[in-house]
Amino acid sequence: MKIGVWINKDISPYVGGGFSYTSKLIELIDQKEFTKELEVCFVSFEPLNFPSNKESIVLTRKLNEGLYLQNLFTSIIQKFYVFRNITNRINSKKNERINNAIYKQLTKATVDIIYYVGQMEQNIPNFPFIATNWDLGHLTLPPFPEVSSAFQLDKRRKWYNHTIKNAKAIFAESEAGKAELIKYLNIESNKIDVLPMFPGNIIDLDVSPGDQITILNQFELKKDSYFFYPAQFWEHKNHQNLIIGFSSFLKKFPHVSLVFSGSDKGCLEEVLEEARNLEIIDQINYLGFISNEALFSLYKNTIALVMPTLLGPTNMPPLEARALDCPVLCSDFEGHREQLGEGAIYFDPNDADSIENALIQIMNPESRFRLLESATLEKDKSKFKSDESIKILENLFLNLNPKFNVLEKKF
Repeated sequence: MKIGVWINKDISPYVGGGFSYTSKLIELIDQKEFTKELEVCFVSFEPLNFPSNKESIVLTRKLNEGLYLQNLFTSIIQKFYVFRNITNRINSKKNERINNAIYKQLTKATVDIIYYVGQMEQNIPNFPFIATNWDLGHLTLPPFPEVSSAFQLDKRRKWYNHTIKNAKAIFAESEAGKAELIKYLNIESNKIDVLPMFPGNIIDLDVSPGDQITILNQFELKKDSYFFYPAQFWEHKNHQNLIIGFSSFLKKFPHVSLVFSGSDKGCLEEVLEEARNLEIIDQINYLGFISNEALFSLYKNTIALVMPTLLGPTNMPPLEARALDCPVLCSDFEGHREQLGEGAIYFDPNDADSIENALIQIMNPESRFRLLESATLEKDKSKFKSDESIKILENLFLNLNPKFNVLEKKF
């Protein structure tokens, strides 16, 4: 069986964890020597922007020049509402011809199924595909704009109510994620497989202790003097509850600071205003979008990662932190417990007092030692690692055979 792994050039490092995960997964796939029963290639609409070991198939969506007059005609009449139905039919017919041309290219390349490594992707309609799912935020979160704005909600509803159900298999990032798909979407259990999430390339960086100190000095930070939360400033990242819990914590530990990194998605000023109102703004360090070397150094020298996110069931920063021997304090999600076991301190992200108690607990040297010891044991046996995940991916590909044999391509 030949599996085409879709490469989406549009994804940006500023997306955060989504970029870190997909870029690492693509690298693992490219380096992996799969069993002889499998042929794995890359598929894209644009040439790859990295040198690959595997075959790369670049699809074209261009049709013959004979459509020039048709396109010109459509572009003129679509400006008039009365011709809307006509232009819709013309465009529909054009898209059908484009898709048929793409199907022929995939058939010629003997691709059987496409694996989309990013969430909510399906670039080739009606072609057999494997979907990826990380979260069901529009169903599990309050109505935050990032998942419930008119555009986002419409996009998510179309995907989850219709498109994802046409996938031949769905790869969830955890057993907790699989359970959510079954609970909220009533998808058959045997259609969902678990491909464990893993930390990104940051954990493999080699930043010397001296360079780490230099980076800390640039940010006017000292080792073990700050808590760290790397997250984009979305509402679901819940920075404000952390600010409130931290303000109470400072009454007992006044010389500790709180460090934020990540791009502003509309909530930064609101978070900083909360810190001003609580009169703790001087102990909040906002670093913006930072380099991987800086991220590595901040993990290695912080008191602990603190992650009060409201969106799960799993997340990547706790795995990164654990891999770098950084204590983890995080939201008490079933998925986080599946990832970290006894190697984290869990709190209720909706309760600032619960967050404060976790911050206080990790300040105890004995508690910190025990937590790191547990985290090491959990890490050694964890399946949430890249080397384990790529082995699982190969088995999942092999197990597609009985499912794939009954597929009927629609072209």
